[in-house]
Amino acid sequence: MSNKISKTHKIIYSAFDAGHITILKTLKSKPMKQSKVFLFSCSLVLSLFTLQTIEAQATKSQSASSTQMSTLEVIQFHSTHRCMTCNKIEKLTRETVAGYSDISFSLVNVDEKENEDQAEAFEAFGTALFLHNPKTGEKENLTDFAFMNAGNKEKFMAGLKEEISNFRK
Repeated sequence: MSNKISKTHKIIYSAFDAGHITILKTLKSKPMKQSKVFLFSCSLVLSLFTLQTIEAQATKSQSASSTQMSTLEVIQFHSTHRCMTCNKIEKLTRETVAGYSDISFSLVNVDEKENEDQAEAFEAFGTALFLHNPKTGEKENLTDFAFMNAGNKEKFMAGLKEEISNFRK
């Protein structure tokens, strides 16, 4: 038995690759310390990947539950290729909506097949900004407002707050 152990033994190195354990190579080695360090490193990488996946799922479910609980949605539709103004509208809208606990914000890419029905329901075929009451189905198109005021942060945020207040009446 000791003869077998004293001879070269094999250590199998593995790496996590897209959800599968892949054998990279089999090496001849004596130093168990290196293999322990490597196995620890693999475990650490796998743990980080798992935590990242769990966090992404939690964020997704939190977003879905906040949409279900919200009394109002702000939806920004966009195409895959976005201009500076479209990105600015998103930034300012997110910043404004963050002050409301009962309002959710959704960013919807109209170029993705999965969003086709929603974009069609709102008649949004490019960048558009809407207030939407999910309970009543009522909606208001704020696209013109958004493009006209995206260059002035204070005016945009104050105007969006006013639009939200008026929409709730």
